[in-house]
Amino acid sequence: MNEYRIVMNSGCPRIEGSRIGVYDVMDYWPDKGYSVEQIAAMFRLKPEQIRAAIQYIEEHRAEVEATYREIIARHARGNPPEIESKLLANRPKIRALWDEIRRKHSERNGTA
Repeated sequence: MNEYRIVMNSGCPRIEGSRIGVYDVMDYWPDKGYSVEQIAAMFRLKPEQIRAAIQYIEEHRAEVEATYREIIARHARGNPPEIESKLLANRPKIRALWDEIRRKHSERNGTA
């Protein structure tokens, strides 16, 4: 049986060998009604990896919950106005790039 660990990556506790952090798991556990198997399937991980994250959450509950509340509050505030204006200004460029990608894809597949 593999022993899965939680490692610190850029200041975030993550499931070793993945990009999934314990805060990602908290979005679905414990109060959201998802089983370990359902969470594992969503993240394409093994249930044992999710159990390692849950164990870490339980062992560091106060710290993890405080940081999780900060993350939720930050997401609720949204981006600062200067970032929103940059995003808005870049939308036409992004749309044009996607249109070009779709056009090339259509040409390759003969659906143009």
